[in-house]
Amino acid sequence: MFMFTLAITKVTIMISILLGKIPKKGPKTTSPVGLLRKPSKLADAFFLSSQGFTLVEVLIVLTIIVLISTVAAPSFKGFSASSRLKSDVHAIRDLMGFARDTAITEHVPYFVMFDLDQNQYWLADSETFDVDGEIGILPTSETAAANTIEEQANTVSRTSMILMRPREMTQGITIAEINVQHGTQSIQKDTGTDYIYFSSNGSAEDAILMFENSTETLMRISVDGGTANIKVDEIKDDEYEK
Repeated sequence: MFMFTLAITKVTIMISILLGKIPKKGPKTTSPVGLLRKPSKLADAFFLSSQGFTLVEVLIVLTIIVLISTVAAPSFKGFSASSRLKSDVHAIRDLMGFARDTAITEHVPYFVMFDLDQNQYWLADSETFDVDGEIGILPTSETAAANTIEEQANTVSRTSMILMRPREMTQGITIAEINVQHGTQSIQKDTGTDYIYFSSNGSAEDAILMFENSTETLMRISVDGGTANIKVDEIKDDEYEK
């Protein structure tokens, strides 16, 4: 018991030294500064009575480190998953903001597309948007404005660099659900493909998107149709029923 207590004491002193709380014993000095410094009796006794650390003491330190790492690992994992979720959600928010601003600037509608099965999203304009497919029909009020795209077809811009280029969600992050107000219809999906429409007049479609990570943390993107304002927030489990 005495030996175990001594080992624990040595380990405690060793950790304190590593943390800088107890200074190591240095060489004797005759300088006034050195003479005025009060020696640490605990550290002096330790270094005088021991030439190093035994295997048992080293194993105790390693055990403590392993225990601390084991306890802290879930917290680090949760923090990492939460950071990836926020990064992906903010990237989608930024793409929506870009679609809204570009639609106003170029006077043509833009769409942010979502493939919930493949966990992908991308930017589309009225030329690359599948107006005759299952996704939906281009609003007639924007059809005339869409014709101006031909004049910009040869323009090299940031839009052309990201147009119709799918981006994948980070592994462990899923697009859980999308709820969009297409005209008079409210469409809610957790599979398949859907889109959010941004008009050239600065409006959009009312929409709510839900995102989830591997730790079941949920985040939401809300789009206000009248102002095309985009809001991001983290939600509690009881606010969302799968």
